[in-house]
Amino acid sequence: MRGVFAILTFFLSPIILCAQADSDYDQKLNDLYEQSLKYCYTDQDSAYYYFEKMHDLTREQEDWQSGIWSLINWNRSAGNFYDLGQLDTNLKSLDVLFDAHKQEIDSSPLKLLFFNSLDYDKGIYYFEINDYGNSRRYFEDIINNTEGLRLSEVAPAQLDLLSAAYGFMAKMFANEAKYELAKTYYTKNIRLIKSKKPDEIKTLYRYYSLLAEVYAKEKKYEESNTYFIRSFKYGVKNDLDKKATITEADHIIENQLNLSRLDSAKYYLALLKELLPQHHTFAHKYHQARAKVLISENKPIEALAELKVALAAIAKKWNSKDHLEVAMAYMDIGNIQAEMGEFKNALSRYDQALQRLKSYNKTERLKLLTQKASVLNRLRPHSSNADALQAVDQGISVLDSLKPSFSSHQDKLVLIDDAFPLFESGLDATFTKFKKTQDREYLEKAFRYMEKSKSNLLLDALFNTKATQFAGIPQNLLEKEQQLKAEINKAEKMITLQDRDSPKLQEELFGLKKSHRELIHQFETDYPKYYDLRYNTDIASLVHVQNTLEKDQLMLSYFYGNKNIYALSVSRDAIRFEKIKQDDLLTLNIKEWVQLLADPKSDPHVLAKKGFFLYKKLIAPLLGENGLKKITIIPDGLLNYIPFGALNTDFQGLNYLLDKCTVSYTSSATLLDKLTGKSTAKNSVLAFAPGFDDPTTVAYREGGRLTPLPNAAREIKAIAAYFPEKGFTGSTATLSNFRSQASAYSMVHLATHALVDNEAPEYSLLAFSPQKEGDNLLYLSDLYNMHIPADLVTLSACETGIGALKRGEGMISLSRAFFYSGAKSLVNTLWNVNDNSSTELMAGFYKNLSQGLPKDEALRSAKLNFINKHREDRLSHPYYWSAFVVSGNTAPVKETYWFWWIFGCCFLLLTVAGFIFYRKRKKKWVPSK
Repeated sequence: MRGVFAILTFFLSPIILCAQADSDYDQKLNDLYEQSLKYCYTDQDSAYYYFEKMHDLTREQEDWQSGIWSLINWNRSAGNFYDLGQLDTNLKSLDVLFDAHKQEIDSSPLKLLFFNSLDYDKGIYYFEINDYGNSRRYFEDIINNTEGLRLSEVAPAQLDLLSAAYGFMAKMFANEAKYELAKTYYTKNIRLIKSKKPDEIKTLYRYYSLLAEVYAKEKKYEESNTYFIRSFKYGVKNDLDKKATITEADHIIENQLNLSRLDSAKYYLALLKELLPQHHTFAHKYHQARAKVLISENKPIEALAELKVALAAIAKKWNSKDHLEVAMAYMDIGNIQAEMGEFKNALSRYDQALQRLKSYNKTERLKLLTQKASVLNRLRPHSSNADALQAVDQGISVLDSLKPSFSSHQDKLVLIDDAFPLFESGLDATFTKFKKTQDREYLEKAFRYMEKSKSNLLLDALFNTKATQFAGIPQNLLEKEQQLKAEINKAEKMITLQDRDSPKLQEELFGLKKSHRELIHQFETDYPKYYDLRYNTDIASLVHVQNTLEKDQLMLSYFYGNKNIYALSVSRDAIRFEKIKQDDLLTLNIKEWVQLLADPKSDPHVLAKKGFFLYKKLIAPLLGENGLKKITIIPDGLLNYIPFGALNTDFQGLNYLLDKCTVSYTSSATLLDKLTGKSTAKNSVLAFAPGFDDPTTVAYREGGRLTPLPNAAREIKAIAAYFPEKGFTGSTATLSNFRSQASAYSMVHLATHALVDNEAPEYSLLAFSPQKEGDNLLYLSDLYNMHIPADLVTLSACETGIGALKRGEGMISLSRAFFYSGAKSLVNTLWNVNDNSSTELMAGFYKNLSQGLPKDEALRSAKLNFINKHREDRLSHPYYWSAFVVSGNTAPVKETYWFWWIFGCCFLLLTVAGFIFYRKRKKKWVPSK
């Protein structure tokens, strides 16, 4: 964080230091102050000499105010030289002075400056020892103390402290991989500088540089370089702080290597060498940067030598004490040794790194355990697999402890993506151990790893809903949270879709998010049950899943790794564990087959051939005995694009998997277990079919036109033949009507247009009929804040089940968002569907539902009827019917009354029989005399 140290320099004038009337004393103090300024950042011994003289002088004169300021200025220098011992000593002296003069400080007009300055120095100290919890507490005090004031009335020194506090908060969030929060605080600070200190170009460039670090960590290397290179050139041209320009050069080199620009990286490496004075504190950065270049040149031995030199320099810098920077240097060496096949040496380095981490260095510990588990699996003999499993379990424990501190969806996705290799290592080890021992313990572990790797955001949302319902939080606070979430979503949409550069909107959004975080913290603190329910890390066990499966049901869970696909086949009586080679041929076949499916003109014979290849690879090894009627699939990776029911099971002909059994989907077994319970609404359908009779322009970032859907209204009419229905068609099918009605029905059917945004999934949308006033576009992000507890949501629109594919989370699709809002099951599409065939399929689907069939069987039956009806025409092509898939709880939406019907019939028959018997007896009976 050297950039912020450079930004916050000595802001205290000699006048402040001189509080006494003695002119000789004043002059001596001013002289010492001027001398200290000459050496504060360049010569530690000289700087300390003058600071110590100043402090001794203030004590002799009992000048407590100047004593405080002298120690605070000393702290600036100590921080610059990484002298944490001196910083700690000075802070203890400051605590003594503050306690002794509390009354005078409280009544001083400089009270806020006193306390904010002390908070700043304490924040710095804890930041440097990587204790972010305590550091954040002190920087938050500065922000809270100052934000309540009118910035126009805040002195320049206070603005400097506020700006620095924002900077350190951002840096800590970035180091914790909370990139969205980091960017929020950096951009907040940049707006502050632009509005209140526009002449401080140097400061502005430093924060642009720090923002660029976050983009680099997000792997947005081009965007990162845009800021870094401009800031670097400005720093070199104006001979600014060497530490900042050295750091920038180091980052530019890494970015260029990640962009495969070796020559450019070598150019900046040469500049970095020129910038570094001899024996500079940052000398290690040159050796680390050169090692990266050498690795790109496939020179691992030379790179290893450079990293060892860097490690020695870093250890010296921190006086051989445990520190995050030292630990990361060991990890870098271990990574190279692992690539060289020196696995035992690599493991030794990882262990050395782990020993040097503090308990709160969780993100780094997770990275190290991930690397360690991977290397242990590469060791021989396979006895090392047990150690790998131990490392994986430790890593998962760290991951579980990290999740509650992550509030941003995007940051959670990055966290899970970084941990994904950890789960792959666990599955690699469990597969090896199971094949050797056949011990069920390893099946249970494998299932646990698969479940832990899936649908974390969606499960998090469901746990949040449960927590807010059952934690005893007052209704007014729950309503406040809903209001904040809605306002945040509105502000984000306005910024993204209308005015990205609006400072007013950015400030509004910053305040709303800050209020929401504070409210959630209140929930976690004041209502302990909320925390327990909200951050529940329990997953469904393998035993539980087996007990919930039907006799003729199979659950297939996949993990799509970098090297292999791992698959577990679970039935009530048996479990199979398979490893499928994840190679280019398989990937190519998956992509080609899906492309052919989505093209109604593709060759059915080619489709059948490729479909059989995928069936043999992905399904056949996992099937058991005959009698299978139902498959529930938990897909992963590219498998999310596959409609498994359309796979061909016949080498010589064409028989779809659909012919043999029903196929449904879920994101995880744990999620499926949570999607229980029936809607309190009756078996009624809320249906929407916007007409778009006139081609409509979409008010969307990329623009677009919505063409008419001539069969949508017919589709709604067909549904009404089987269920009580409230339909909105044409101009009445508005978003406002949907919002007001959606929570009251057990089934929701939307026959409309969908637009998918793979770059920003939260802005994928469903279109409703345009209104003169109000929106007509329902964004994915809007659904997160809606309550739609339907048993079934059917999205009869194009690509509603497709979205950005995120490792460990699946498709971030429109349909998935309905699970967030409370839906129990979904029917959605995997590509652009045909309007006419969709209408026919949906009519059959709802007819089957009305007869009490489970949702998966109802859809299967509708598809089979459709295929049989069109067997001799082009509509039999899988394009027309296989895009629709069902996921979630597949229980019937309509109660079946067979039991009560049979009971009633039996009762009626018995009544009639009794009556007949009674009549016969009555005729024979003669009363006695």
